[in-house]
This record gives sequence, C-alpha cells and structure tokens, in this order.
Amino acid sequence: MIGYDYQLYSIQGLIIPLYAPLDSHFVIVGGSGSGKSTAILYWLYKIKKYGFLLYIVDFKASREFTGITMNFAEFEESYVMIKKYYEEFLATPEGEREE
Repeated sequence: MIGYDYQLYSIQGLIIPLYAPLDSHFVIVGGSGSGKSTAILYWLYKIKKYGFLLYIVDFKASREFTGITMNFAEFEESYVMIKKYYEEFLATPEGEREE
C-alpha cells in the first residue's frame, strides 16, 4: 500500500487504500512544493522494511534522504555513487535480486 485516496477522503469521508508495486522503477513528477520529496520518503521507508538494496543520489543536496541507506550520495559525490550502482547492476544476473 502506498497511501490513501485523499480526494475521496476529503470529499466523501471514504478511506480507500492505494496500491502500487514498490519493487520496480519510479518516475516522480510534480511542481515545486507539491509533495514529491515527502512521497518519496514515505515510499522509501515502506520499501526499506522489505530489505531491498537501495541506492539514493540527491543531486540537490537537500539532506532529506540522509541515513536511509549506506548507499547514499549528494551533489558532487553523486557520480561516484552512480558508478558504484552501475557496477552492482552489471554484476547482478538479469531477473535476480540481492536480498
């Protein structure tokens, strides 16, 4: 579960859970101040409980994602972390996940 349908809750008082697979790729799009970082933090903590290997690169150096995973880099260190992830990616046979 990724959250609830806020519009249905605010208009009709219905609590409808929303589900989406959290074990794949994401694209998060939204205007400034729309809650992208908050949503990402929520999903990351939900994903973390399943023990997935996480790599986080924060190009803005916002400090919002510090401490979630050891595989974390900000701003100028981002390139090194991307290379580390890519090496892990190349070493992982297709269709397998490191648990």
